Amino acid sequence: MVSVIRGGGKKSPEKIFLHIGCEKTGTTSVQRYFSENRARLSEQQILYPKSVGASNHFDLSVYCLDDNKITALRRRRQAVDTASINKARTDIEKAFRAECARVCPTRIVLSSEQLSSNVTTQQEIERLRSLLGDFGAPIEIILYVRRQDDLAVSSYSTQVKAGATYKFDTGKISSRNIKYNYEKMCKLWTQFPGDTRLTVRLYDRRVLAGGDVVTDICQLIGVDTDGFVKPPDANKTLDPTTLEVLRCLNTHLPQHGDPQNLRGNLQDIFASLSSNEKLTIADVEAEQIMTALRTENEWVRARYFSDLEFDPFEVRARGSKNTLNKDLSLDETLKVFAEVWTLKQKQLMASRADASPLALDRNVIRSAISRFRKFM
Repeated sequence: MVSVIRGGGKKSPEKIFLHIGCEKTGTTSVQRYFSENRARLSEQQILYPKSVGASNHFDLSVYCLDDNKITALRRRRQAVDTASINKARTDIEKAFRAECARVCPTRIVLSSEQLSSNVTTQQEIERLRSLLGDFGAPIEIILYVRRQDDLAVSSYSTQVKAGATYKFDTGKISSRNIKYNYEKMCKLWTQFPGDTRLTVRLYDRRVLAGGDVVTDICQLIGVDTDGFVKPPDANKTLDPTTLEVLRCLNTHLPQHGDPQNLRGNLQDIFASLSSNEKLTIADVEAEQIMTALRTENEWVRARYFSDLEFDPFEVRARGSKNTLNKDLSLDETLKVFAEVWTLKQKQLMASRADASPLALDRNVIRSAISRFRKFM
């Protein structure tokens, strides 16, 4: 263990705020807001650390997960066995404590949605507590939850952008997955040792302060946002057509995070070409999801949202149809491919003043068309 930063006249933080998600509840917007305004937070003696991640504090998961969980985040850090994982933990702890000792903040704010979806054992909870507990400060864990039918749609889009090739299937969504089981998630995080409080908020404009998650969490933490800069909206969603084309294309491309970065900025290009057509699932699919999680959701509602005038997890009919598993014609597919190609060409030309147009061999075109036909 690295030595505690208390002592030697250094003042410990008065409170630590640990924002753990959930996924798809505006976490990227929150993290970009805090990272963009890091200097302004510092003026209020609030530390949003860099040592555990520039924006998303990914290294908290790298540090606390059990050794048998070799996630993409750990592979990125080359922490793939017991020895390398222990070394990563030591490096993370040293860097984090050194940053806190240098700044001496009154409040520390940490944010990583991977904690809510990846942490599943008491040992992992206790390991994270060991990283934070030596400060001797109370810890407030902040968790935002949203309807699982909406979560499932948003998560599917994110997974396709990262390289997924499977079609949307409600059968994959159940209480066995802690990502969708809020009761199990809350019960786990209430076991966080020490002077700890779990605050659960509903990701719903009707109850968020200012109708916005960034405003809401700033009020919870007590941040004076006067003069703060608001970054552009993050994580633009794909429309049904571009999502399906990208899903098919993923079959022939590596997933996001590959060492050679062969995907490049593909997801950004697809996002820039997307229309405002929404991704939706059919009412019967939404009902299937919410019904399967009814018991767990009722526990959460009764414990954390009993004062609301509406049931945040009720089964509702919106007259929606499934636009995720869209059947595309060859012409629709090639139209998107042409738009992607044109935009990529413009980017290449803009990046190099002397660039010549990227040549596309006729045989490559034939091969691409042949592959796309397999999905039609």
